[in-house]
Amino acid sequence: MQGTKLLAVLSCLMFSAANAEDFVCPDDQSKALDRERWKIDYESGDRASVDLAIDALLDLASRANRPEDRFAFQRACDDIAEVLLVEGLVEEKAASLAGCPEGTVDDVAQRREKRKQVYGEDPLLPIVRVSPRWPGKALKEGLSGEVVFEFTVTKKGEIKEPVVVESTNDIFVKNAMRALKMFKYKPREENGKPVEVQGIRDRIVFNYEKKLLDEKLWDCPR
Repeated sequence: MQGTKLLAVLSCLMFSAANAEDFVCPDDQSKALDRERWKIDYESGDRASVDLAIDALLDLASRANRPEDRFAFQRACDDIAEVLLVEGLVEEKAASLAGCPEGTVDDVAQRREKRKQVYGEDPLLPIVRVSPRWPGKALKEGLSGEVVFEFTVTKKGEIKEPVVVESTNDIFVKNAMRALKMFKYKPREENGKPVEVQGIRDRIVFNYEKKLLDEKLWDCPR
């Protein structure tokens, strides 16, 4: 059975961090901890492999015990929850999340379900994704929201005929549409040839709290 990269599994999930007010810049030690996640694999369905992956993540989380390590700690907890959900071990190994923030499993499960609703079971994901510009009013008022689009991906991997299928706040639609049109997808192939694919969905998220954190991260020493 094919091994599962935890980071790849989580790549479409929106990371939900703590409030920006208590932000502390990650240092080299915390960045090294977070990079360890790249190396943690497990063989889905292989209980011994799954247990080893969970143990490795628990060890990582236990070492991420400083304010600078909060991102590494939260991501390790999210990874553990993801493994438990994928492998159907949430009840059996609930103790694995004893030290993690309350509601971690529920948060990850909701994001997984949202991803499935938007992208479907066989998603076509962009290889070039452009961040949208924030509307000035949304920044001033501290608004968050998301826009879900449906469109056709051409043989060249370009966007065609995008339409809005869901929007939590129309203030974001215009800028989200501009960003979407610059996305680039790896064309789907049939019999070795690229084909046009209709009914593809994607969402663009405007998370105000995450934007504040991103700006603080940008100002951190590199």
